[in-house]
Amino acid sequence: MKPDFITGNKDNLTTRRKKAVEEPQLTEARNTRSKKGQYLKRVNVGISEDNFEFLSVMSGAKNMPVSEFINVIIDEYRLPRMEPYKKLAAALAAAKDI
Repeated sequence: MKPDFITGNKDNLTTRRKKAVEEPQLTEARNTRSKKGQYLKRVNVGISEDNFEFLSVMSGAKNMPVSEFINVIIDEYRLPRMEPYKKLAAALAAAKDI
């Protein structure tokens, strides 16, 4: 079966785009691979060659995509720091209200 953009099935493409916009985004999704209904935030980040090599090797050793491995690293940094984060987030929110 040919993809819709090749066969010219414009109605099907429009329907899928509309459905993607209407579906709520999952915030607790951990698998960064593309799956129907899962939408994760994207960030375009420049990293050094050494860090890129580290991410490639270590994510391969753990048999996971690089983006999932980056999420694991961030979680390990973030979770022990939740109290200071909550205080800072509350202070920033209060400063916006002024």
